[in-house]
Amino acid sequence: MSGYRGHLAFYLGTVSFGFVAMSLLGIIPPPAYLLGMAVGAAYAILPDIDTPSSKARQILAMAGLSISLIVLGYSVLAADMSYLSISMAPLAFLLLLYFFKHRGMIHTMSAGLFLSVPAMAAGYAVWAFAMWGYASHLILDGKLRL
Repeated sequence: MSGYRGHLAFYLGTVSFGFVAMSLLGIIPPPAYLLGMAVGAAYAILPDIDTPSSKARQILAMAGLSISLIVLGYSVLAADMSYLSISMAPLAFLLLLYFFKHRGMIHTMSAGLFLSVPAMAAGYAVWAFAMWGYASHLILDGKLRL
């Protein structure tokens, strides 16, 4: 069992070796690699969102609340309540997390695939970093399974 620091250290340690190789071979340009490393670091702590005291949950709660308030504020200012349901989605997701047990459904590669869909918007290289970050967490927890 490792805390968020251990998960980040393991991920960054393993992905740093790839940085040298991929830079020398010109496989991924350095800016994409750095973006991928940052995204992967976030995904390395993401499986612990099912734990209320985790850093991932705390960050997600702050981001979700911020997004909800921004979208709600826009809806009120624009007098367009069609965005109201969008503003509630992050809060609904946070409430849904209370029904997951730690190291349950969220600690699977299937959840990693589902949760990494937004990373695909930045490209497949960034998505691969996200998946490695998620997988590295599961490897350290001894829970790598589909």
